[in-house]
Amino acid sequence: MPLDENDAGYLMDMLLAGRKVQRFVRGLPADVFAKDELHRMAVERAFEVIGEAARSLSAEFRAQATQLPIIAMIGLRNVIAQGYADVDYLRLHQIATIDVPHMIRVLESLLRESSEP
Repeated sequence: MPLDENDAGYLMDMLLAGRKVQRFVRGLPADVFAKDELHRMAVERAFEVIGEAARSLSAEFRAQATQLPIIAMIGLRNVIAQGYADVDYLRLHQIATIDVPHMIRVLESLLRESSEP
């Protein structure tokens, strides 16, 4: 799928933030994460970046990128930014450890495909 420069930039932002999420939760059990304010806030910020970048993707790209849960990414960002008192940190850890690795693989593939001649 050809990418315009803006979409490629947003995908790279998402990829870098996703890698940060992985680094922030590596080796951290969910119950420890849920009580660790520093790691929680770092992960929340990275998810905000992912959601903002996802929201900024062009409508054309979003229509074609069915392998990315763009609406869910935006929704998670909204919960963190607007409903911060209701964040379920055990669920956030689950997303970070299960969903983010898949997202990273998809983003890497999309960016790699777009750079091939």
